[in-house]
Amino acid sequence: MQSLYGYLKRFKIGNTTFFLSVAALVGLLSGIGNIVFVEAVEHAHWFFFDVVGNNLLNLQQGGWHRFLIILLPVSGALLLIPLAKLFPGLVNGYGFPKFLAEVHLKLARISPLRLIANTLGAAITIGSGGSAGREGPIGQIGGTIGSVVARWLKLSTKRTQVLVGCGAAGAIAATFNAPIAGVLFAEEIVFLGEMKLNTFSLFVISSAIATAVSRTYYGAESIFHTPNYIIGGPMEFPLYALLGILIGIFGALYKRGYYTTWEFFNSLRIPKALKPVLGAFLVGIIGIFMRDVLSDGYDVIRGLINGNLMNYSLLFLGLLVLGKILATSLTLGSGGAGGMFAPSLFVGAALGAFSGKLFALLFPAMHISAGAYAVVAMGAFLSSATHAPLMSIFLLTEITGNYSVMLPIMIASIIGTTVSQKLFHDSIDTHYFTLKKIPIERARETAALHGWTVGDIMDSKPTCIYEGASLQAFVDGLNAHQLTHLPVTNKDNKVVGILSISDVKSFMFRDDLWRLLIVSDIMRDDVTYLSESDDILSAQEKFDFLEIEDLPVLDEDKNLRGVLTRNRLTQFIRKKTLEDRSYEASISEL
Repeated sequence: MQSLYGYLKRFKIGNTTFFLSVAALVGLLSGIGNIVFVEAVEHAHWFFFDVVGNNLLNLQQGGWHRFLIILLPVSGALLLIPLAKLFPGLVNGYGFPKFLAEVHLKLARISPLRLIANTLGAAITIGSGGSAGREGPIGQIGGTIGSVVARWLKLSTKRTQVLVGCGAAGAIAATFNAPIAGVLFAEEIVFLGEMKLNTFSLFVISSAIATAVSRTYYGAESIFHTPNYIIGGPMEFPLYALLGILIGIFGALYKRGYYTTWEFFNSLRIPKALKPVLGAFLVGIIGIFMRDVLSDGYDVIRGLINGNLMNYSLLFLGLLVLGKILATSLTLGSGGAGGMFAPSLFVGAALGAFSGKLFALLFPAMHISAGAYAVVAMGAFLSSATHAPLMSIFLLTEITGNYSVMLPIMIASIIGTTVSQKLFHDSIDTHYFTLKKIPIERARETAALHGWTVGDIMDSKPTCIYEGASLQAFVDGLNAHQLTHLPVTNKDNKVVGILSISDVKSFMFRDDLWRLLIVSDIMRDDVTYLSESDDILSAQEKFDFLEIEDLPVLDEDKNLRGVLTRNRLTQFIRKKTLEDRSYEASISEL
């Protein structure tokens, strides 16, 4: 059956026009998907906290009633059990690593059931008080929309991946009313920082359309409106640098805390379905004493950056930071559904407010605004967790509508991300792949080149030079085969050295030495070589590290088996990467 894309080409519709139109369609659907998802979360929150919490449990009365708040996240976790049975593998936990794996390792074939599973799972978890964010699920929902549209049009894997990026960009743009951040989310996080001009324009179209849909429904007001904070000039920049260091330390703690908790719950020998219930129970205990850490915490964030909650003590702000990190780790590490963005913004705002109040006490003459530090720390902490500084910087300036804080956010973000990477190398989204030894950064090449070795592609009839040959014979051999190096062999055909054109240049204009010297006189015996069993990507890394154009292939006894050139290797990688449409990595444990 002919694809719609192929059918439309008969009407002379160009590729550019077609894909811009499809990107706009994906943006439209992502914007609508965002509205449905947000309404689901809001209604779930209303049901759990207003209907159940206030009307049935009388939580608003305080006293002993506040202990009943444990029932809210626990009841939400119990509702996840039948949902997880209905949508196996699509409900529990922080699902963004699995989403990335599906995009890069599973040909971007994302199940449309994810639309329902992500919406209901995250709405129940967040609505019942689980400490998680909306943004990860909505990004996955948008990406799934892009995948479904691409499969309907019967597009190639590469184009399907691009439409997944369009959907994710549109969804994030719509949920935050931040089109630039949506584009950068797709480029830095979904596409792992691989920015390309031809995809950028499609992401822009999708983000713009999705944002327009969101603004039509919700209005154009920024999601976190802030006062016009006045930054104290260059004198205050060292304090933002200190803030960046602090953020980097806590960013690493945030990432390590989540993965440690995740591994702990994985190791528990209890039914998998009950793990989110245990996590929710522990989160509920935290909520008894710090209700602010429950759900996505948007209201608390608004209060911190507007200054309305600046009456909180330094001790309580510090406890908010630790409490939110712990509650988020317990919620998502145990199998609750949701994302990491909102908790990152919450922790950043609380940490920034803490730092701002502390700096104001230490330096009263500087008239420091703690709210400004909360805004800056939100972006910087998100950057330290996701390793996406551009997205974080523009997200904060767009969602606050306050561009005066951009320079401090840049300072704190770069420093915070650098420190965070030093202490915990991976981002919150990619560390899982390190644990499972899945090279997600080179996913497409890894998939295409799986099983291929140096022995499969080397030149098995290599050119070499005998150690007793003249230098002129060596040069003639290089010219005849367009090589820069030749392995040197002895009479037993074992490689004893290597010689390059640069090694003989100094003797070319000295006739006496040119005629007298032989190859063994000037060859190098420190031979760097490949083995036939070496995989293709490790061979490429060796070429890149040595900055060399050809390498001999030797066996264990130093017998010459072949030669591999950089050009031959590069052409093979390019060919296989373009051809591959079938390999799927094993990610069943995600």
